[in-house]
Amino acid sequence: MTDPEKTEAEILQQWIEAVGGGISLGESQLKSVEVSKRGDKLTIVLKKKKQRKGSDQTQP
Repeated sequence: MTDPEKTEAEILQQWIEAVGGGISLGESQLKSVEVSKRGDKLTIVLKKKKQRKGSDQTQP
């Protein structure tokens, strides 16, 4: 049962919460979300943003 008014991100968030996880889109560390379906197999790839270590890198 899918709601056509919901975005792919909202559907993904609802699914993740249903399986016991949680994501916050406002504070997301995700670079991108890729969803693909092949037959009965659903693949979700979450790509994380690279964290900048500017404050950790001090050069003399």
